Amino acid sequence: MIKILEEIFKILEDDDVIDLGIIEWSTPIPYFGNFNNAKIATVGINPSNREFTDSNNEVLKNNRFHTLESLNLNNWKEISENHLSKILDACNQYFENNPYSQWFNKLEFLLSDTSYSYYFPLSNVCHLDLIPFATLKKWSNLSIKNQKNLLNKCADILGDIINESKLEYIILNGTTVISTFEKVSNISLDKNLQETWQLNRINDSHVLGYSFTGAFNKIGNVELNREIKLIGFNHNIQSSFGITKDVMLNIKNWINTQIK
Repeated sequence: MIKILEEIFKILEDDDVIDLGIIEWSTPIPYFGNFNNAKIATVGINPSNREFTDSNNEVLKNNRFHTLESLNLNNWKEISENHLSKILDACNQYFENNPYSQWFNKLEFLLSDTSYSYYFPLSNVCHLDLIPFATLKKWSNLSIKNQKNLLNKCADILGDIINESKLEYIILNGTTVISTFEKVSNISLDKNLQETWQLNRINDSHVLGYSFTGAFNKIGNVELNREIKLIGFNHNIQSSFGITKDVMLNIKNWINTQIK
């Protein structure tokens, strides 16, 4: 994984990357959690800025990940293998220290009827992102051009990371993640209406719920060393308005039928 992290930092040598909106003083995050033990990974677009800053955009006092300051570096050109090891240690210990529980606990709930968990003592679920860099703005607020450029620069990295893993399942959370993953892996997932996942609205413009299933063996230009199963749901569990307890329970029950 050290070599992959070195490749990620090489991306930062391109000044254009900084202009794409990443938080330049934050470390990239190749994964969250006990990567070497994980059989399942949830997947998002990119790390939240809340992994590094609070709601007032102040740097977190209890760091989740390293920064230039915490590593006593002036810039990323000074980084050594010792620094890389410290960064990976923070990734591995993420769910033991100060995880962004407001975000991850909702996904943890969906797995609560399985034998998988982000947390100790199981620690057999990790989280991955298509892009390992946190951005100053939310993904949806970045320009389409910047989104595309970041994906083009980072798609192969995720493939390399997965090839280093023992992952058997990938869980995709929300329409944006699903559509983006389909593009970078050149697949089309099976889409099925789930009537019990509907989000009701007062004006009758209800939001339908859909499940997605499939498999993939390539990301970007990287051929995977095995086929990995994919499952997903169109509702973004953390931000979709109107997700009720019943909808969450129904998604949880469906996930339990998909994971063996």
